[in-house]
Amino acid sequence: MVNRRFSYHQNLFLIACLLERNSFLFQTGDQRSFNDVLRRKAADWEPKIGNDTLAWKKRDQKNNTTWEKIALALTGGNYGFRTISLKDLRMQLAFILLEIQRISTDFDIRIERRERTQNLDAQETLLLLGVSLGIRPLRLDPPNFWSFKGLDELAKLLAQSPVFLDGISACDLEQAITSLELLFRTLDSQSHEAGLNVPMSLGKRRSDSDLHRISKKLREDTGI
Repeated sequence: MVNRRFSYHQNLFLIACLLERNSFLFQTGDQRSFNDVLRRKAADWEPKIGNDTLAWKKRDQKNNTTWEKIALALTGGNYGFRTISLKDLRMQLAFILLEIQRISTDFDIRIERRERTQNLDAQETLLLLGVSLGIRPLRLDPPNFWSFKGLDELAKLLAQSPVFLDGISACDLEQAITSLELLFRTLDSQSHEAGLNVPMSLGKRRSDSDLHRISKKLREDTGI
């Protein structure tokens, strides 16, 4: 069997879909937000981080402005990043984006490896990455996030996206999810080796009213 590797944007799209699949709305049968993600064009899967940390990208003032809004929302209390500096947030985002590129088909070996901040674990990094992609993850369910359950149905849904014009199989998905899970598990193992206390708040379920309030507030703050 030939292993199919995804492109950089395909991997980012897959992470966004996994975040949506893990969301409260999707779990309760509301797929509108998930469908919005499916309708995005392939070119839309460029993370908002600010270009001073992505030297291989063309400078885009709109990108910088969007990052500033996202950063303010992240450090405003909704996501628990209040004690983390914007510099560390940006450093971690640049780090994980490059690591995702390294497991993608279109990786440019000329790009130098970047440092990570030891302040964020895998759950927090996933949440940060999601927000940079215009996804509003309000909670994560760590044991089930990388689940292979329902891959056939998920593959059919993802095949509707312009990101996968050549189609996608459940086997393709399983291989890609395995690669991404290994990458993020490595983050956690490095965090534990560094002696960090991994926060538990991101796995905690919020009430329906809290979910609605936080989602509305983030839309207002970031415009995403």
